Amino acid sequence: MSGGVEVSVVMPTRDQATRLALTLESFARHAPSTLDWELIVVDDGSVDGTQEVARAYAGRLPLLTVPQPPSGRAAARNTGARMAHGTTLIFCDSDRICSPKLLGAHAAAQGDGSTIHVGEIREVYLSRLEDAQSEIVRDIAHGCAWLADRSRRPHFVAEVYRHVLDPSGTASSPAPWMCFFSGNLSLPRAMFERAGGFDERFVEWGMEHFELGYRLVHAGARIRYLPDAVSFHLAHRRPAEFYERGIMASGRLIRQLHNSFPTDEFVELSLGRSTVADFLAALSQESESVR
Repeated sequence: MSGGVEVSVVMPTRDQATRLALTLESFARHAPSTLDWELIVVDDGSVDGTQEVARAYAGRLPLLTVPQPPSGRAAARNTGARMAHGTTLIFCDSDRICSPKLLGAHAAAQGDGSTIHVGEIREVYLSRLEDAQSEIVRDIAHGCAWLADRSRRPHFVAEVYRHVLDPSGTASSPAPWMCFFSGNLSLPRAMFERAGGFDERFVEWGMEHFELGYRLVHAGARIRYLPDAVSFHLAHRRPAEFYERGIMASGRLIRQLHNSFPTDEFVELSLGRSTVADFLAALSQESESVR
C-alpha cells in the first residue's frame, strides 16, 4: 500500500465467509478505477473459511487481511483503522454488499474535515443464502438491480432517518448521533484518531457505534446522508436473547462513560419498548426544561 492512498475501507468480520465473499465480490466489481484505495479486512477470530475467502480475493483487490484473537467489533475496527493509510476511513461490515456508486460517493463527499457521511442502508432477507449465492454474484456484476428490488430499509434505520435528518440530509435532531451507522459510514481519519476511535470495552453486540457518534457530535462533527452510497445488508437471524444481552451490557457501560447520555431511554428504544419519535420528543422536552 502506498502513502498516496485516498480511502481506506475497514471491514471487521467473524465467521461470515459466505457473506464476506459476496461483499468482496461487490468491491472488486464496483471500485472506481481512478480511486487510490485499500481494503483492510480484520478477521476477529474466525474459525470458518474466512481466511480462504480473503486469499481468493487478494489478487483482485488492494486487500490486506489482519487476523486477531476474538475481541469484538469495536477492537476490530480500531485495528483496521490503525493499519490504514487513507485520509478517509470508510467503515463497512462484511455482510454489506456495496452498490456501484458506494465507494465513489463516499470518496467524493469528503471535504471540510468536520463531516461524517452515512449511506443508504438496505436489508435483504433470504431464507437460504447459499441457494441464492450464484444469482447474487450475477446481480452484482449487473449493478445490483435484483438486490435493490428485494431490499428495504430496516425499520429502525427508516425511523431514525425520517425523524433525525432534515430536508438537506443533515442530522439535526436532539440526537444526531443516532445516524452513526458504522456498517456504511465514512469520516476523516484525523477526526477518528482525535476521538480515540471506538471504545474497546464494548465487546458484546451493539451500541459501540452510537457511543462513538455521540462523542464525535459533541466534539463538533456533523453527520450528513449520502443517498448514492447504498449497501445491501444480508440479514441473518440470531436468538432474541443475543440482542437483549448485548443491549443491556452496552447500556451498563455507557452509564459508566457518560452522565449526560440518555442511557435508560435509549436502552428502552433499542429493546423495542418505545419509538424513535417518543425518544426524541422526550429529549426535546428535557432540553426545554433545562433552559
